[in-house]
Amino acid sequence: MAILPISDYPAPASDKSQAQVLTERKAELNQRLQTLQQSALPAGEKERISASIGDQIHTTEQQRQHKLREASNKEKQQSAEARQVQQAQAVRLEDDDARAKARRSLDTRA
Repeated sequence: MAILPISDYPAPASDKSQAQVLTERKAELNQRLQTLQQSALPAGEKERISASIGDQIHTTEQQRQHKLREASNKEKQQSAEARQVQQAQAVRLEDDDARAKARRSLDTRA
C-alpha cells in the first residue's frame, strides 16, 4: 500500500483547512525543488524542471492566498450577521419590557 502525500487527499470543506492543505502542498513542492537542485541532472534539465515546479509553487501560493481571503470574508460576514441578530434580540427585549411596563401600569390603575 502506497502512502499518499497529504496534498493528494480531498481537501476539507473549511477555507482555512484548504489553505493549510495548500501550505503543505507548497512545502512539498519546495522540497522537490531543493532535491532537484541537489541532483546530478544536467543544468538545462534542472532549469526546465525547476521552472515547472516554480510555476506550481506560484499557483499554489495564489490559491492559498485566495482561500485565506475567502475565510476572512466569511468570518467578517458571520460576525456582521451575529451583530445583527444580537441587535434584533436587544430591540425585542426592549419592546417586551415596554409592553410589560404598560401592562403593569394598566393593572395598577384597574
